[in-house]
Amino acid sequence: MITYYFGIGILGAFLVTAGSAPSNLQLISEDFRILSRVTNAISLQAGAIRKNIKVRDLLVELIRMPRDQFNNIIDVDIKVARTELNRMGEEFEKLSLLLQNDTNSLVGDNMTDLKNNLKFLSLFSQQTSTFLDAIKYPIKNLMNNLTTIIANNSMFRSSCSQVDTDNFKSFWDSINNELSEYATNDFPGFADTFVANKPNFSDCLNYFPQLQAELDALPIWGGLEMIRKWEDIIRLVAKFDALSDSLRATNATLFRVLSSLKATKSLWKSVHPNYHAQVMTQLNRSLFEIIKHHIAPTKPVLKYSAGFRSSRDFSKISKDLSSPWFRRNIAKESKTKDLNHALKIFHDISEAVTSLDTSWHNFTALTLDFESSEVAKAGPILDVISKMSLNFANYESIIQNASNKLSECFSNFSVTSLETPNSSLQEMIQDFQQAISPATNYMKYLAQIRKQVSYININSILTIRPNRTIKSFFDEYYKKLSNEIEKQKVNKTNSLRVKTRLKIIIDQIDKREVDFHNFMTHLSQNLKNIKVITNKSLPNDTKIDKLLVEMLDTSQLRGISKCLSQEFMQPLRVLEVIEAMITVRQFAGNKTVLKMNQYLDELAKVKNQLWKVEKQIKLITSQSNSSHNLVLKLKTPELFTASLGTCAHVLEDLEEARQNHQLLSNYPDFPVQVLKTISGMGLREWLDPEQKLQVMLQKIDALDAKSKMLRKNGNLSEMVKVFDDASKINGIRGDPKDLYRLFRLLKKSSKLEKQEAAKYFESIKNLDLDFARHEAILKGAEITISSLMTYFDEIFGNKKLDIVTIAVDNQLSWIYIIIICIGVMILIGLICIVAYGFTQNGRSKYTNLYLYYVGKPVHYENRWRYSLFLDNQDGKNTLLDAVREINKTNAVNAVKAGSYINAFNKFGNTALHTATKSALPEIVKLLIKNGADRELLNTMNRTPEQMIPLVYKDIPKDKVENFDKIRALYKKANGKKHKMNVPQKFPTTSFHIWIDERTDINITNQFMEKFQAITSDEANSNTTHVIVKTDENGALETDSLDLLLWVFNGAIIVKEQWMVDCLENETVIEQDSKYLVEKVKYKGSYYNTVLQWSEAMAKGAIPYLYGVYSAVVMVECKNLLKLNSLVAIHGGVMMEVFPRKELFNVGSHPYNHANLGPLFLIHDGKINLSVYKSDPDKMYTLFTEEEFIKFMLKRDIVKDISETPISVLKDEK
Repeated sequence: MITYYFGIGILGAFLVTAGSAPSNLQLISEDFRILSRVTNAISLQAGAIRKNIKVRDLLVELIRMPRDQFNNIIDVDIKVARTELNRMGEEFEKLSLLLQNDTNSLVGDNMTDLKNNLKFLSLFSQQTSTFLDAIKYPIKNLMNNLTTIIANNSMFRSSCSQVDTDNFKSFWDSINNELSEYATNDFPGFADTFVANKPNFSDCLNYFPQLQAELDALPIWGGLEMIRKWEDIIRLVAKFDALSDSLRATNATLFRVLSSLKATKSLWKSVHPNYHAQVMTQLNRSLFEIIKHHIAPTKPVLKYSAGFRSSRDFSKISKDLSSPWFRRNIAKESKTKDLNHALKIFHDISEAVTSLDTSWHNFTALTLDFESSEVAKAGPILDVISKMSLNFANYESIIQNASNKLSECFSNFSVTSLETPNSSLQEMIQDFQQAISPATNYMKYLAQIRKQVSYININSILTIRPNRTIKSFFDEYYKKLSNEIEKQKVNKTNSLRVKTRLKIIIDQIDKREVDFHNFMTHLSQNLKNIKVITNKSLPNDTKIDKLLVEMLDTSQLRGISKCLSQEFMQPLRVLEVIEAMITVRQFAGNKTVLKMNQYLDELAKVKNQLWKVEKQIKLITSQSNSSHNLVLKLKTPELFTASLGTCAHVLEDLEEARQNHQLLSNYPDFPVQVLKTISGMGLREWLDPEQKLQVMLQKIDALDAKSKMLRKNGNLSEMVKVFDDASKINGIRGDPKDLYRLFRLLKKSSKLEKQEAAKYFESIKNLDLDFARHEAILKGAEITISSLMTYFDEIFGNKKLDIVTIAVDNQLSWIYIIIICIGVMILIGLICIVAYGFTQNGRSKYTNLYLYYVGKPVHYENRWRYSLFLDNQDGKNTLLDAVREINKTNAVNAVKAGSYINAFNKFGNTALHTATKSALPEIVKLLIKNGADRELLNTMNRTPEQMIPLVYKDIPKDKVENFDKIRALYKKANGKKHKMNVPQKFPTTSFHIWIDERTDINITNQFMEKFQAITSDEANSNTTHVIVKTDENGALETDSLDLLLWVFNGAIIVKEQWMVDCLENETVIEQDSKYLVEKVKYKGSYYNTVLQWSEAMAKGAIPYLYGVYSAVVMVECKNLLKLNSLVAIHGGVMMEVFPRKELFNVGSHPYNHANLGPLFLIHDGKINLSVYKSDPDKMYTLFTEEEFIKFMLKRDIVKDISETPISVLKDEK
């Protein structure tokens, strides 16, 4: 069936392209491709004049390959590579005949066994200390300790062992699986037993708070590590016994390796081994990259050539300029001679570029089948051979030494005693395993109990509210469940309803406080392990100490291990030789050498053509000058190129989809296995795409029909509407790169249904049908082309000039009278203005006017330092609050008052972001006109303009109209800059100064007396300045979180010297900026971030801890309230319960800390949090309190620059 569809698709595409005239969509796309090529040519010529084009980057773009990959392909010394390749080929041919006739030569099985044996011996030689530790350890003492612990510890004789854990598990299983076998019949019994078990559970929990300490104090945990060593020894001894015959033969095999190595000496010998090895590595990398290119081609980001389809477009520029369409619609019948001359570079180099394209095409055609040929294997083989030649003499010595050492160790320590029936090594292993098995099992049970108790205790600290014990928590919720069971009187009839009610109660507990089910499951498992230990006893085996010694001494394995370790035989270096010998045997011979020589020949042609083109372009661009200034009149030509190139490319992709109409409209019904593969590649929309494909094809056909009408009108302003219609075609998601990978995966499968599916995807793997991602560019095409036409009208002389008529009146006598009157009025006005300037309000007004028109950034910055106090009222930013409340009056007042207009709110949005998202055109206009930054990114990495929805689905009509108005405002403001209002001066009468108690008491008292109105001996929320004592470096030295909070909260931290100078001269009170503290010394380290914190808080930067969810993991935390406040102020969330990972998105990060996990755990080091520290998803970031304060002081910001940052909390809006 799939083959049938495949045939239809190919036939349909053939009929469309070969048997009929070009479609209207194809014709209109070619029209706009003419415009994109000419615009791209103008952009490149302008770049040549400005000397900012990188020639290699341009050419690599035309080849459509990333620069690094291209460089790796061509950076090969062709001459040396060919010489060394041919030498190796000739030597190998000689040696292959020699090795074939050598009966002692190694075969594949010999080499594989040798590799395995060497790896084992390498491990075995390192076990001498393990054997020694195991023999010295008193196994009998461990058994006695375990017996004593089980007999005496109250935990094993408490109510914990009386809990019916099997019933408990069944009860939870039945609640969480409504279709289980317990759904109706058995649930009432489980529920009753669950209620009856409550006293035992509750009593058992009395032991848990102190149980962790008791378990940690047990004298047996060293035995746990020893048990692991015993198990390792058993495995080693068993494997040694199994490999004993093969190990004895290792020495002989190594001797044969040495013989083969000497016989092949000429192969490894090179005239210049160092450089030849480097060149063969280059060749190997070159082959790898070109094969990788065919497997998964990566499209480069087009910076210089977005308007071209390929390098062959270079030769079309001259024809484009003289084409009827360009002359009629763009030049408007004006002559294009001057522009043609300005773009002469493309006529000059088109032939050379075309030759490069031809060479590259021939080169890639040759390498198309390399992946499945012997050439793919040859590159690494040649690389190995060349590297072996660097240390060939050493390798001979290494193998000889290894052979001698093995011979010595195995001859000195005979193992013949193991061959007698009564002392077989296998019997010894079994006896020892049986002897230690009870202790091993008991230790593992105890370790599990210890781990689970730790889990329960940690989670009780993290999730249970203060002043509540684990028992009181359990009693409360167990009671809720028990009451519900008793209230409902569970029976077979109402079992399902009761289970649903209980599930609701448990879910409510989980959301509010703790994962109750998880907690109870761990508790149940814990109790089950306690019960196992309680119900069993350890055997009293007095022979256990002797069994291990007997096993090791009798087998003499200790002696062999010690012998091998005394003079280490470098098995890893030997393995290098073995791997090289195996690799060389895979070399295919003359045919491969011939193919690789062809590869080098074609690569040489590419390099030669590349050199010619680069030389020619550099020569031409060096001669380019500004006399060809037609191209320089187009501002930001690269933006026009990128936009037009993308638009033309989308039309071409739509046409390609239209040509494959038959193929796309007959999507096969794939079997389940194929659908799973498609889903696994992330191509979910290709699982069931029929409806989307049909809608897409219908819209493309409609677009083709409309294109005919648009072209018939022949008006560019009409033709450009094709892009707006194209923007409404969503297509189907799926990157061609992923489709290509899917095709390869299906093709490689051995299953027939997948191979059949591969035939379908082979036809569509190169189709780019994800048109929705180009919607914004397509919608903006009309504006792009309109702006571009302004440029073309100018250079072609089609710009209309305004005609101004000037009327001249000869009767001038009365004019003098009017001039005198006006002069008098102006003089009176000037006198009034000057007089107003002497008033306080006048001086303030004139100063602001001066700063607005003449002021420098530093003047603004000096005033913005106080924005935290000027722009906030009742703890809220007045501008942000006005926008949130949609209060235009307050917004206007805030803007006029000079509020810092680019401040971010706690969600990481500026006022302009919020107003745009809320569809408030009047406020958007206000903000833009008063200098709001339109390029700032919010925490979703969107500019304010990008807050406008691309699709108006489910949006009320009035909001749609508002969004359209806002879009028009942004377009109107494009390219324009507006000044921000001058911030108001912060008067000294508004200062609220608090002085740290460590300052000089006499100076402090004098200062407070002199400035009573603006100082206070109590800190409060209105404090603006904090005066502190500094060290000799001018740094605030403190370990107090109370004082550091002023830094983090944005207060202005001032040196004590300010007070001294103010006492001498009162006017110095206005010069606080000269006395600012810049550094903090905390716990012995300096942090130069005080001013950074002050500026961030004043200007309302994105909250430092935005996206952080934090929890304090301590039994007791003195600074809990301060830490809560600190985290909250800076955008984080302090969790009342432990932040369970399943509530958060894996892979997310705090916006300002893309290198950290979002879940911050602040601990005191007393609780074992290793499971969270080693979280495989890296969701948790652990700090002690001191480390967290240092983290805040460093203020290191690593922003999440991903296109769409992942929200931290699941289902976050």
